[in-house]
Amino acid sequence: MTQPNSPDLWKDCLPRPSMDSHKYDRGFCGIIAAPELTGATRLAAEAALRSGVGLVKVIAEVRDDIYRSTLPADIMVANMLDPKEKKITAWLAGPGGIAISHHEEIDAMDGAVRILDSSALPTPDKFPLKGQTVLTPHGGEFKKMFPKLDSKKINDVLEAAKTANAVIVSKNEATLIAHPDGRSVEHDRPNPALARGGTGDVLAGLIAGLTAQGMSGYEAGCAAVWIHSEAAKEAGHSFTASDLLRELNQIIDKMFSE
Repeated sequence: MTQPNSPDLWKDCLPRPSMDSHKYDRGFCGIIAAPELTGATRLAAEAALRSGVGLVKVIAEVRDDIYRSTLPADIMVANMLDPKEKKITAWLAGPGGIAISHHEEIDAMDGAVRILDSSALPTPDKFPLKGQTVLTPHGGEFKKMFPKLDSKKINDVLEAAKTANAVIVSKNEATLIAHPDGRSVEHDRPNPALARGGTGDVLAGLIAGLTAQGMSGYEAGCAAVWIHSEAAKEAGHSFTASDLLRELNQIIDKMFSE
């Protein structure tokens, strides 16, 4: 049975650092940078950082000078991708696009959770996927992966999750989150102001940051969608994707205080 999205489902799983936490205890998020649409990667990287994760590293094999000069100083930038990096606990790829050469490297990632968005979403011949994976398609991207299924119907999204062996966050007016084991959540709190460029990158970064801290992909997806929605509500009608970043801290802090 599909449940409505609510903090009651995942609040107890939100990462809460202990007094003696080390930065590596709080997770390490690796993000594959877009070679051209650098703003998307930057939005995702800052969203991941604001989730509370201990470390964020952006891998920019080209245009690394842009990332080094525009990202907050507490986000690392490197220019070489090692898909078997042992310290990274979650990888994010896709916001803004990725180089064609990275698709094989994404397939080789082992151990860490993978969050795949936009151009990093797999083609149907890759299913079922190995390892823990979260896919974050909008309606058109969902149709490319699952031509016979409807991204707005929960039974179809559940079937897609089973086929792909991945958690799916299907982004529509009502966002649907489905797990291969049959669990599902509907976030039916539409906000038309979210229909603008960059907001999906913030959501992907937030999911990546939460999974890097140890939340399961399913619970992180549910939590991130809810937090993202609340941030949009607080930001008002004419906000930009960057405005969402400034609201994340308040929303997450409120979750810890309630």
